[in-house]
Amino acid sequence: MFNHDLFIDFLLALLAFVNPLYTVPVFVSMTKDFTNVERRQTSVAAAATMFCALIVTVIVGDQLLTLLGIHLPSFKIAGGLIILALAFKMLFVVKDKVEKDVSSAKAIAASKQKNIGVYPLTIPLLAGPGMFTTAIIFSSRLKTLADLTAILAVAVVIAAQYWISMVFASLSARYLNETTVQIGTSILGIMLAAVSVELMLSGVEEFVKTLTLPN
Repeated sequence: MFNHDLFIDFLLALLAFVNPLYTVPVFVSMTKDFTNVERRQTSVAAAATMFCALIVTVIVGDQLLTLLGIHLPSFKIAGGLIILALAFKMLFVVKDKVEKDVSSAKAIAASKQKNIGVYPLTIPLLAGPGMFTTAIIFSSRLKTLADLTAILAVAVVIAAQYWISMVFASLSARYLNETTVQIGTSILGIMLAAVSVELMLSGVEEFVKTLTLPN
């Protein structure tokens, strides 16, 4: 059993967040003085963290909203606004964003910190509030075993893509220049903006439905 619609929706929503164009320069800077073994260990730890973070967030997200008394339509609208702000940042301050993250990465690399796979490489540099907001929103669609299978599949694909981008980071960095990063990230920013609009429209639609329902 497999929910193909949930798989595609969740995968497309997350792909814009786990951006190889950010992952490559940040990972290369943070592991500059690492041995090959340490780089492999870091990439495995980072990918495992990404997978676990997604699964845990989706499983507990809906229960957390219920516990806090937050209605899903409200969270969708608020989450959509947050993601839209991130999309605008990707569209209009791409260079500053990359330079800031790379600068932070270099500072951590200079401190000789080796256990960076979980923190700060994955959380919060490359897996930030937008990704977790999206995962919480999709947690409301986790109803059956088919839904859980789809969520697990997405987590595997995202973690694998994240791991591959780190494994080939040194090679990829040779072909990445400022123009390439700006064009690619702008495209992902447009995708992210579309995701945010869809979330806000869905939230508004669900809110309107609650107003029209008979008491």
